Amino acid sequence: MQRSFQLTLSSGSTVYNLYTLMQSIGVPTDGILPDRVNQFAIQFDVSNGTANLFVGDSALSTSNYGTKLTAGDSMGAGPTFGNGICLRDYYVLSDTAGTKINIIINSI
Repeated sequence: MQRSFQLTLSSGSTVYNLYTLMQSIGVPTDGILPDRVNQFAIQFDVSNGTANLFVGDSALSTSNYGTKLTAGDSMGAGPTFGNGICLRDYYVLSDTAGTKINIIINSI
């Protein structure tokens, strides 16, 4: 099953849990929003100008991160055997308020 989301990070310099952020826009019409997926991708929307997106774990900051994205950049994880990626383990942080991220998840 594939799902896509566009999420807005309303505050700059706030660390957001990716799964909690996805839940905040509402559960899909079939009522399923898995926290474990086979594959996912994050794209930092092209409209974000000179802003930066930082992706990492719960210790995320602008100096402690796994990946740094600029407008139009993307990163992904997977595919894995089964649903081996836990979305609750990923955190995002933008240095600018109002930026948008696009998420695609695949689960089996």
